[in-house]
Amino acid sequence: MSGALIPFEQLERLALSTAKSGFFPGVQTPEQAIVLMMIAQAEGCHPIQAMQRYDIIKGKPAKKAWAMLADFTSGGGKVEWHEHSNKRCSATFSHPNGTAPVTVDWDLEKAKTANLLGNVNWKTYPENMMHARCISNGVRFVFPAAAN
Repeated sequence: MSGALIPFEQLERLALSTAKSGFFPGVQTPEQAIVLMMIAQAEGCHPIQAMQRYDIIKGKPAKKAWAMLADFTSGGGKVEWHEHSNKRCSATFSHPNGTAPVTVDWDLEKAKTANLLGNVNWKTYPENMMHARCISNGVRFVFPAAAN
């Protein structure tokens, strides 16, 4: 982004078109879209990038795991994967400006305890979901600035 903010009136029009398009299933209303777009502008990104980088989960914006990981690694963070399967994901996260390195494990038992296994994504893509949980926890634990 060039650093120039898009005026609110233009954001409103963009948000309306975004919500109507159906391209971003988590964004159901123009109000949700505009809030995400304002978050993106606050982060120095073009507003439409928010639609790609965030999900709406239980009515709240949540940065996608891949976006967290991209921000984490582009800022100097490192991830060492120990295991990556449909039963368990384990990785150690470190960042030069973060806390001490942290190893994060996600397995089916942990997902069951967190009451996640009833979710269709967990049933269909358990490895992807454990991967995402491992990333989001690791990034938040070591360098939370990348999770915002």
